[in-house]
Amino acid sequence: MKARCNFRSRKTSGRNGKNYVLFIDVDGTLVACDPLFVRARENFVFLMHSLGFDSEAARQMIQDVDLKNARAVGFERDRFPMSMVEAYRELCKKFTPDSTPDTMVIELCTDIGHSPFFQAPQVFVNALPVLERASEYFLLVAVTMGNREAQEHKIYQAGFGGLFDELIITPNDNKPECVREAIIDMNVDPSQSAFIGNSLRSDGACLTETNFIHLPLEAGWAFDNHVLPVDTGFEAFTAVSWREVEERGIARLIRRREYKQAAKRRRKNVEQA
Repeated sequence: MKARCNFRSRKTSGRNGKNYVLFIDVDGTLVACDPLFVRARENFVFLMHSLGFDSEAARQMIQDVDLKNARAVGFERDRFPMSMVEAYRELCKKFTPDSTPDTMVIELCTDIGHSPFFQAPQVFVNALPVLERASEYFLLVAVTMGNREAQEHKIYQAGFGGLFDELIITPNDNKPECVREAIIDMNVDPSQSAFIGNSLRSDGACLTETNFIHLPLEAGWAFDNHVLPVDTGFEAFTAVSWREVEERGIARLIRRREYKQAAKRRRKNVEQA
């Protein structure tokens, strides 16, 4: 999806016509995601406790059910409320098998499951100014998993709507495939580009397609692994803040690009002399 048309002068491509791109994860990288879902899960636990269920059993149940559903159905908005309802039904089945799940409780579980969406996003410190400066040298592409309406709303509410050149929103856990297609479609130089994200699993997997800047501002899913692809021909950078992303990741890519271009000019001058 096209996000904007930016006509100001930008140094986002080389003489070979290839574009330089920063692919950026949204949840857990640009904006806080975990606190909203943690709060919703704790509200679910409180509701279950008020019905007589053990709090730890309820907490474990919603975690297990939602992880299972994330693997099975992806990251559409309806998954989380569906998990809440399913977790309640499973608690009833396990601890009160002779009872029937209450319709009112099912409605409350659904409401709790919808609560993390369409709330005012909390933007991580310095994310916006760093990307505004980077936009002079790179095309900016958001790559995020989730429901399209919810993710678009979040991006614009967070103040990034006019900044991104492209928005890639997928309900599936397939970021490397999305990045691979974008590299082809946008004529990208992957060696001079990078993916910025917090998850070693879903974001780090894009190291097979371009460089990766790991920014672990949030821990990610419980099933996230901690191993990056090896021998991909690309490089991984690590940062603990958006300032460090700029200094140790983005600035280095720009510096390497400029020195590479300068070396080409020198060789050309020598050949012409």
